[in-house]
Amino acid sequence: MNGVIHFTLIKLREPAYMIMFSIAVLLGYVMTGTSPIQDESSASLWTQIISSNSGYSVLPCSFVALGITAIITIFTASSEIPREIDSGVIMLILSKPISKTEYLLGKFIGTIIICLMIFLATLLTSFLTRYIYLKEFYSPMIIMRQLYMFLPIIPLTALSITVSCFLSDISAMIIVTIYITFSIFFSIVPLAIALLPKTLSAGVDAYILVFYYFFPNFIYFFQNFQLAGVILLSLLFYTISLTIIFLTIGANRINSCDLTRGSMS
Repeated sequence: MNGVIHFTLIKLREPAYMIMFSIAVLLGYVMTGTSPIQDESSASLWTQIISSNSGYSVLPCSFVALGITAIITIFTASSEIPREIDSGVIMLILSKPISKTEYLLGKFIGTIIICLMIFLATLLTSFLTRYIYLKEFYSPMIIMRQLYMFLPIIPLTALSITVSCFLSDISAMIIVTIYITFSIFFSIVPLAIALLPKTLSAGVDAYILVFYYFFPNFIYFFQNFQLAGVILLSLLFYTISLTIIFLTIGANRINSCDLTRGSMS
């Protein structure tokens, strides 16, 4: 499995990844907060809308880091397995003492490492730029809160890899993008219904909420919370559960396929 991880990390040498890495650093610089810490921590309108909890909030640079990392994981995780199947590389890898499940996990871990490097580079650029301009750092707790914004990338990577076990690379990218779009839409449905008059919401929520439970709720990760408490433990459990579910589906699929034909059939 270590060989699969290393083979995945070699992708960082490709020009496309170098360009994305440079864009991530540039966006981290652009989105650096230059207002005092006490003002910035209370000025996040987005977190006030989606969360009534007290605690540490999400900074704009974290949204940027999450967005660009999500794009990278969708394009990387959705294309790796189909392209290696079409080129026959997967058969060379599986000729070594490695199972299909270990191959899948290697791809997952390798993609997570790539995404984590880009995510951290974006945040680090933002934090250092802030220090250069204002001569102050965020508190360790605020910094830790931003690091937890990487959690949604883990199940997203697992989802992308799983879908790629069923479809070609382009089709997998499209399906994952559509699924995530619907996930975000249905995540804000309860908030939208709560704003409607009771005469309207009474007939709407019964139908819409049926679809609500078919999609992961990424809004959970954007809420304010203390770094030691039930909310954090719940988010960790939610992340691990989604990841295991998606990877299990992907492992069952790839183990049931005859890859010698050069396809997932």
